[in-house]
Amino acid sequence: MQRRYESENIPIEVLRSFVTILDTGSFTKAATVLGLTQSAISAQVKRLQRLLGDELFVRGVTNITLTDRGNFASERARRILALNDELISKSTGIRLGLPTLHGGSLLRAILQRCKRAGLDVHFYCDSIPTLRKRFEAGQLDIILDLSSDPWPDAEASWTDPVAWVSAQDLALSPVLPFVSWPGSPLQDIALRALNQSSLRYEVAVVASDLPSQLEAVTAGLGCAVVPVRGVPKDLKIRRDHFLPKLSPMHVGIRFNRDLDGPEMNAVIACLKAGAEPAGE
Repeated sequence: MQRRYESENIPIEVLRSFVTILDTGSFTKAATVLGLTQSAISAQVKRLQRLLGDELFVRGVTNITLTDRGNFASERARRILALNDELISKSTGIRLGLPTLHGGSLLRAILQRCKRAGLDVHFYCDSIPTLRKRFEAGQLDIILDLSSDPWPDAEASWTDPVAWVSAQDLALSPVLPFVSWPGSPLQDIALRALNQSSLRYEVAVVASDLPSQLEAVTAGLGCAVVPVRGVPKDLKIRRDHFLPKLSPMHVGIRFNRDLDGPEMNAVIACLKAGAEPAGE
């Protein structure tokens, strides 16, 4: 009897595999995250395409690129997964998303403030693009979002000054060695400043997160842009006259307006107090 309805129902695990491919950027990484083989992931995608009667990925390209049907399916798959996860979740607390840039001491400060206020908050740390996708899909109730541009519609927003940093003994040549972190607002700020200047630069290292970026800088492989208040003691803030001036990083608190109320306001207050630089 179940076979009769196979063509009318899409299994949740198939949708989850599809969305995980999009979030990780590859079939291989999605398989690792979900604890499946790559062949199993490929089979689930083929099943989804068969059920929808169309191709979801553009053939013949090396990166993950969606067709029009794929974009349509992606948006709805995220909604379905959000509702599924909400339905089976046993927790009723507020789901707060924090960027990996705000891990470590900042995460501890925010967590402690929420705990002292008796708030039931569940924390999720991830990259900015992934946090935004989860927030738009309804999987997160509130996020601390970072950008190289101002926030016109955030509940609260402020700026965080950033600076060029390098190892203490790094001598800079006419060509700046740049330690890149693709997808981060710090990368956007750095490239905007570099491209508006006459300074020549080359990408010396490509990092996937802040710890990797800082390790490369500490090893003397190049310069990077980081928040001023997060500069490790063993690194040097560069004030060389030829380095282009940097605009600040913009921070905004975005939340689901349907959840507006005393508890959400208390979480926003804790988040703002824990993440906003002193003196703002």
